[in-house]
Order: sequence, then C-alpha cells, then structure tokens
Amino acid sequence: SDVNGGGHELCEDWLQDRQSQEPNEHGSSLNRQEKILLINAYVIKHGLTKSATEDLLTLLQLLSPEDRDIPSSHFLLKKEISVNMNNCKTQFICPKCQSLIGEEKQENYLECESCRTELSNESMLRSGSYFITFDIRYMINSLLQSEEVSACLYRNLLKRNANHQVFQQDICDGESYKTLGLQEFDFSEWQLLSAYMGLQIHSIRI
Repeated sequence: SDVNGGGHELCEDWLQDRQSQEPNEHGSSLNRQEKILLINAYVIKHGLTKSATEDLLTLLQLLSPEDRDIPSSHFLLKKEISVNMNNCKTQFICPKCQSLIGEEKQENYLECESCRTELSNESMLRSGSYFITFDIRYMINSLLQSEEVSACLYRNLLKRNANHQVFQQDICDGESYKTLGLQEFDFSEWQLLSAYMGLQIHSIRI
C-alpha cells in the first residue's frame, strides 16, 4: 500500500506541476513527449490492437486538428517512443491452447508441445499470439535518468519524511493501525496481529 500511495502522490505532484504552467498555443500544458507517453500508456492499459490504435489517433486528430504533436499512425507513435528493441524480446504463445512457445525460433515451422498444432513465427505474429517482455533493469535506469522523474521522486521523498514519523518501533506505531481505534489489551488486536503473521486463533470455551 505504501508503494501505491507513493505512486499516487508522485502522479499528483506531476499534475500539480503541469496545472501551474501556462498552456501552449493549443490550450494544453503538456509538451510533445508527454502527449506521446500518455497516448501510449492508454494503448497499453487497454490492450489496443494496431487497428484500434490507428482509430484512436485519427479520433484525436479530428478533435484537435491544429495539434501537430499527435502522431498520425501507429508506426510514428512507436517511433516517437524510441524503444530500444535490443532490450525487448517477443514471446510467442500457441493460439489454440495458449501454451507458452517462447522466444522467436530459427525454424520456419514448429510444433506446439502441448497440442501438437503446427505453427510458424509469421502466423503467430499475424494472429497476435505473442507478448513482449522488457529488461526491467534497463527500463528503470532509463526512467531514473529523466530529470523530471528524479525531481518528482525527490519532492515525494521530502513530503513523506515531513508527514510521517521517521522512527517506528513496530506495526502498532503505523498511522493505518491507529485509525482502527483498538483499545489496549483488546482481544481483536491479538487476532489482527496473528492474522498478519499468518497464525489462526480460535476461541476456546472452558
């Protein structure tokens, strides 16, 4: 929950910074790179196909015909992101049984080990039976090299240190725990702590 909370605070800081800036000639405070990243994030979140992405870009261009920052095609969108494909790997899956085939094979034709369906790299690409994996270390390093991201992380760290106690003795010192309003020596407190540690406590009738 702390990670998610920090992520929300980071996004709020970013939005506040953007809202405080003067809008450009198109009435937006976003620059070209930020627009590209937001569009691509939407595409990834909703799993849009290439065709659906093209339709989305066309719609955005119709809504903002004077905005030259919106790419006109799926190809230009991916080109703007400048993803280093050397750090990406295509993982194929069987379109029939959904078993993992693995990375691209040298052979033109292969057979699924689970259902014995004859497959090819081209057919799996054409049917969309694949996903892409990224080198997470490379992605994080690239993200942290951004001055804007580093500045937001630093401000978020300062805010969290200012709003929370630096020293905490145990789980009972946490802000979320204090909001439960448990009384001292309350049996429900022991149940809560035991559940947190994976233990089960049963009431015993004497």
